[in-house]
Amino acid sequence: MPLLSCRATARACPSTRPPAAFWTRSEWLTATSALAAQISSFTGRPVLANGFGNGRRYFASPGPSKLLLSGAVRSTSEGFMKKPRGAIDRYESASHWSQEATMLADANLADRVALTVTKTWGGGDAQQKAAWQLYSLATFLLGNGGHSYYAFLADPSQSAALDSPLYHLPIGRPLRAYAGTGGLYQRWFSNGRVLVNPGTQPQSLALGTTYRTSDGALVTALTLAPHSGQILTRP
Repeated sequence: MPLLSCRATARACPSTRPPAAFWTRSEWLTATSALAAQISSFTGRPVLANGFGNGRRYFASPGPSKLLLSGAVRSTSEGFMKKPRGAIDRYESASHWSQEATMLADANLADRVALTVTKTWGGGDAQQKAAWQLYSLATFLLGNGGHSYYAFLADPSQSAALDSPLYHLPIGRPLRAYAGTGGLYQRWFSNGRVLVNPGTQPQSLALGTTYRTSDGALVTALTLAPHSGQILTRP
């Protein structure tokens, strides 16, 4: 199967295209997806792709990476929310952020799976990395339709299986899709709420009742800093 050794940025395999030709993004993704479908049909097992990149690549035109899902049942987004080695204080714009959350919802609607990984490999202290974990996990919870997975890697030596207290917050099941008002996005769960501020200005909200924040504080109102998230549970 010559396609197995081809790369998106390299010359095409000689057995499939002339030596001087290059794959376009759409051609590469379509061929890769077709190969995944053939392997799945032959083995009777689902195939995992690695190529979503991030929300922008998932919806890019031409050549959206979501094309991988026409043959693979799931794919990995290793740049979810952040370039792995990008500066710790470098954030996506609000419009690009929205594509990250929408990517999860879109993949799940197609009965496919997105495996998201957020990496803070570009430096930063423990507090900054913790803030990124909460921000990216809150975004994941906004968009996840129940079929996707999340991992956070603070540095290259960390295992994706490393547990966190954030993964055990009892928010319950989602009650509806997420929605945004005035730059603040939130989703209601049976035992809590998830809020995200992807913009550049602080956002304040009266909660109407008492909630417990992810670090244990009891609050009836909340102000989210720019590029931050919060996971609230009922006390």
